[in-house]
Amino acid sequence: VAVIVSHLTGNNKTFLRLKAIGFFNCPIIAVEHNNIVPQFNNKDRGKFRHMLARLETAWLYTFADKIVAVSEGVKKGLVDYLKVSNKNVVVIKNPIDFSELKRRLNSKPKDELVDKFDTFARPVIITAGRLVEQKNYSLLISAFEKLSADDRGTLLIFGEGDERKLLEQKVRKLGLNGSVFMPGFVDNIWYYF
Repeated sequence: VAVIVSHLTGNNKTFLRLKAIGFFNCPIIAVEHNNIVPQFNNKDRGKFRHMLARLETAWLYTFADKIVAVSEGVKKGLVDYLKVSNKNVVVIKNPIDFSELKRRLNSKPKDELVDKFDTFARPVIITAGRLVEQKNYSLLISAFEKLSADDRGTLLIFGEGDERKLLEQKVRKLGLNGSVFMPGFVDNIWYYF
């Protein structure tokens, strides 16, 4: 193996553990897509386990020949929280194909949502991402509920994930069924932005 390019914290840690014990002697580039800090703020872990996990991860990342962060925020978490060397982390943002984006912005989607979209109360607040704890859509829904009902508009959350049922329950509990919509994945998300 000439070089290993690993994505996501769990995979990164596995490859870096293997390098630490001498299983690999090739360069490893660890790519981080998410802010690492919330992974260590899990309330289910005790303080000692939290500290050990953080120390282990910080130690393992010293075996990475280079770390790629997909944003400045991800880099900041690695440098500030795990004390990873700033010079060992480079930011490479996810690429955007602007010609494809322009084409999609001007293409009407073929999903059920497109017909309802024009009837939504304005303003329409749109977000897209994995429905997981790290994204904290629960906080977004709580904040949306606090807006004046007359000015609230519509909240449109695109994506799927483990927290879908919890978020749907929260929407019902707060009485937001008519103003919060979670269509999941759609054919052409860019049209809605």
